[in-house]
Amino acid sequence: MSKTRVLFFIDRMRHGGIQQFAVEIVKNMDPNKCQIEILLLDDGQTYPLENVLKELGVKFYKLKGIWFQTPLDIFKQKKALEGFFKEHHDYKVVHMHSSSKNFMVLKMAKKYGIPVRIAHSHNIGFQSKNKIKIMIGNVFKRPLRKYATHYFACSKLAGKWLFGDKEVKIIHNAVDYEKFKFDPIARARIRTELGIEQSLVIGNVGRFTNQKNHTFLIDIFKQIKEQNEKAVLMLVGIGEKEQEIRDKVERLGLTDCVKFMGFCNNTNELFREYGCIFDAEFV
Repeated sequence: MSKTRVLFFIDRMRHGGIQQFAVEIVKNMDPNKCQIEILLLDDGQTYPLENVLKELGVKFYKLKGIWFQTPLDIFKQKKALEGFFKEHHDYKVVHMHSSSKNFMVLKMAKKYGIPVRIAHSHNIGFQSKNKIKIMIGNVFKRPLRKYATHYFACSKLAGKWLFGDKEVKIIHNAVDYEKFKFDPIARARIRTELGIEQSLVIGNVGRFTNQKNHTFLIDIFKQIKEQNEKAVLMLVGIGEKEQEIRDKVERLGLTDCVKFMGFCNNTNELFREYGCIFDAEFV
């Protein structure tokens, strides 16, 4: 029996919810039935998850030099996608993990005869707050819906936001519960290492970006700290808003009780070992 060849489109492989979702899919699929390859845009960087997936047998392609900075970049993307699909069009499925700005992926897939074209909504809004970008993104929703044959979403709200009244298949972000099983011994060890044995520990795993709303989180934590002097906030992640949040923490006098943990590839251990209250974008 021949394998079903599937092409995932993902903007880039930096560590995030969409990217980890792809990793879990690859880890749990039957390699005798399905072969997944991944197409990326090119922001000039190579990310650790690319190597993780390569070790699992995934082949990568990049649209060299293609990254969205202005609306005109869509024309460069179209040319690059035309060249890619002209050479690589023997997929049965193209599965696009992106918002409407990349509708051209599905348009070119249709042009080159790929029968199943999935658009997958992983959000309930655009990450940008730029009004012009949001307006363009909303305009591009129409061609996205036109060129997709199937509509996936992580929730009903995410489906409604991107696809309107289309029939949507809800694909939940599956979690391997064994990886998060509570371990009191590990909890005690980690708390001792960090000097937070008697603390009320609250944590957040997420990129420092507008979408994750760390500003509001800091406001909430300030009130918690006023009621419990042993409260500690642990922020796991990196992103363009990190310095802004650091500055706010300093202004509010919370420097000693807010810990910036940076990028971590073992978030499951943070949940399991810290024994604290955590909110995550994806685990």
